[in-house]
Amino acid sequence: MSMKILIREFKKLNMKKYFLFIICISLAGHTDAQLPGGAKKSTGIVPVPRTKLDVPATRAISSETKTIRVTPLPLRNLCPWERSSGDNNFEDHAVSVVVNISYGEHTTAKESVVIANISLSGEESGGDRTMVKGSWKKTIYSAPAGWTIKSISNGSSSLASYFSFTASPTEPYSTKACHVRSYKLSRNNLGYAVTSPTLSDFEIIVHVDKQDDFDEVESTCGCGFQIEMAAFKPLTIVLERK
Repeated sequence: MSMKILIREFKKLNMKKYFLFIICISLAGHTDAQLPGGAKKSTGIVPVPRTKLDVPATRAISSETKTIRVTPLPLRNLCPWERSSGDNNFEDHAVSVVVNISYGEHTTAKESVVIANISLSGEESGGDRTMVKGSWKKTIYSAPAGWTIKSISNGSSSLASYFSFTASPTEPYSTKACHVRSYKLSRNNLGYAVTSPTLSDFEIIVHVDKQDDFDEVESTCGCGFQIEMAAFKPLTIVLERK
């Protein structure tokens, strides 16, 4: 065999080896990606499934409420004792009387209550112009344990009452144990018709016969100048669970 023939055969052999190598590489890549039956060969990497973000659900907060209707108990014997002028008597002079009553709500960690804010003043129209006044904050309703007061109403656009009248010295003395001049809403002896959004009735004592009209000692009423009785109209109260 000549040298030329040997060289040509050698080249053919190398070309066959080269193509065989390419085919083996190609088959190896295909085998790495597929297993018999078409299953994918594991690469050692565990895929993480796509999921929605774990966003906490927004819970609707709904408070429990209930509406009740109550008539507060009447208040009695609120006597002013702060004298700003004169002595302890109105004598037999007319007295200018002013009354203010309003509602308020007060809530703490311990209680939730409706407060009646009350003030009374009287000024003598003659003589030494005696003037006396007093003010009080009285609880007229307490919410039950576990509840707070959300709102209060009384069927009117106002939760306050203001009125004034002149206590005339010609008003007859009452026949009570104390001889006093008494002015009462239901008796209609105030000199004019009074419409109160907060009170169903009230009685005020002004003049006392043959003794001082008031005492400058707090909470000492006796027969003197005072709100003898204040009766309230019904209240509508909305309560809310704590």
